[in-house]
Amino acid sequence: MKSKFYTPYVNNPKFKLTTISCRFYSQYSKSNIIPEPVLILNNLYDKDLVFSKRSLLYNKAGIYCFINKINEKRYIGSARNIYIRLQEHISGKKSNSALQAAILKYDLKNFNFYVYEFFSYENKTISGKLLTDLETSYIHKFQFNNLYNFMYSATGLAGYKHSEFSRLFFVY
Repeated sequence: MKSKFYTPYVNNPKFKLTTISCRFYSQYSKSNIIPEPVLILNNLYDKDLVFSKRSLLYNKAGIYCFINKINEKRYIGSARNIYIRLQEHISGKKSNSALQAAILKYDLKNFNFYVYEFFSYENKTISGKLLTDLETSYIHKFQFNNLYNFMYSATGLAGYKHSEFSRLFFVY
């Protein structure tokens, strides 16, 4: 079932928002075709615009992506609550340090936020593993050198040892 999301900002020239058909189910396949997002947000620096999508993203799990519009590098992530995770990335809290460095360098206005897939999160243990596996499969869709992700699998950073350079250069 497809539905359109409408917002009062669509006809307001101050807000440039891309609204597309939204699927709540996966169209993911094992092919190497680059996935199409179910939702695109641009103008991430506009707090009103981001807040207007709160009801759509709050308490929704899924796979998301930040895309640098200048060099097309991406950060692929997953979250149990996409809205809170988006806010964390935008504010620089609990965020990928390579993505944060890129946002500082290129400015938030040069990034789009994609939701590739919404995910039904029912059981913390089982669904958490499935969501992480799904994130890994999305990471594998792209060339790793075009990602801000640190690892080729979405296992998190448990056990990961940062280099001396990254400890000195990036603030965690």
